[in-house]
Amino acid sequence: MSIKLKCCGFQNPEDVRQAIVYPLDAIGFILVQNRKRSVSKESFYSLISIVPSSIERVGVLINPTIEEVQSWLAVASFDRIQLHGTESPAQCKEIAAHFPNMKITKVFHVGENEPKQVIDYVAYIDMLLLDSTVRGQRGGTGQNFDWSKIPAFKKICDQYQLPLWIAGGIQVNNVSLLLDQYSIAGVDVSSGIEREHRKDADLIREMIWRVKRYESS
Repeated sequence: MSIKLKCCGFQNPEDVRQAIVYPLDAIGFILVQNRKRSVSKESFYSLISIVPSSIERVGVLINPTIEEVQSWLAVASFDRIQLHGTESPAQCKEIAAHFPNMKITKVFHVGENEPKQVIDYVAYIDMLLLDSTVRGQRGGTGQNFDWSKIPAFKKICDQYQLPLWIAGGIQVNNVSLLLDQYSIAGVDVSSGIEREHRKDADLIREMIWRVKRYESS
């Protein structure tokens, strides 16, 4: 099966339009406020409504309450919630119970989370994403974590048939190295497909080519 690709952090309708002409698997929007790539509730509908149903639509939140998730869903529906904070297994369970049709990705920040912790989440999520943390900032750093940590997480994910995705500083000049070394289900990119703080169609096209030529084992 081919490795999947999610492009994240869209803020501009034109950037979305130029991205969806390519065979992306998922597209993400940062619903956390006061972040570099945040979107407002006022702009969210206009952005997500452009995305065809063939591309999974992902809302990224940090430690959200049930009410916060509901408030975003009242603006526009999306297919998956990406929990990018310090959400506990109990919080993931609560979100899964309140939104039974919502797919859930839990982000683990390498250096803060340990592989054995995955076991506590497997009943409530359907995907694990590893990302970096830099000086307390979780995600959106444009920096890699230590990829040698991947196999320990992969072993547990395989045991529970949980897809493992990788984020954090992935660019067209290093994604092939990642995929040569590790068998993973997907990659999540944001800064690696940007030029001058805008999504770049050429970088998206190049990233897709580099990812899709691999087959996951």
